[in-house]
Amino acid sequence: MTEGRRGKSRMVTGRKFLATVGTLVCVAPLLVGCGGPTTKAEVCKDFDDMGQQLLQGNGVIGNPVFTAVKKAGDTASRYEDDAGVQSDGEALKAIGKSDSLSGNDVLNSSMNIANLCGHPAIFGG
Repeated sequence: MTEGRRGKSRMVTGRKFLATVGTLVCVAPLLVGCGGPTTKAEVCKDFDDMGQQLLQGNGVIGNPVFTAVKKAGDTASRYEDDAGVQSDGEALKAIGKSDSLSGNDVLNSSMNIANLCGHPAIFGG
């Protein structure tokens, strides 16, 4: 009878371990903000969202402009079909992590993304 409990206990512990590892594998990329390669549609969606947020401003709570710039940068930096878009993405991520930004900085740092999406940030698609 003791062996049965030990065997069962090990099985439950093994299942808990696998469940924990499985959860971390699924959730970690979401928390870190990294993931696989992105598509043109994903890049342009986040680029358009960033442009809208630039026009709306920061608001009272939080820093939605910085968050939108950083998110657009992250998405663009993972776009594998254009090194210029990836470079713009890295620049936008740096701007999003800074403590100040200007619209001109964002526009100048997203020229390749604008070419990919067919318009500058503030003129959404």
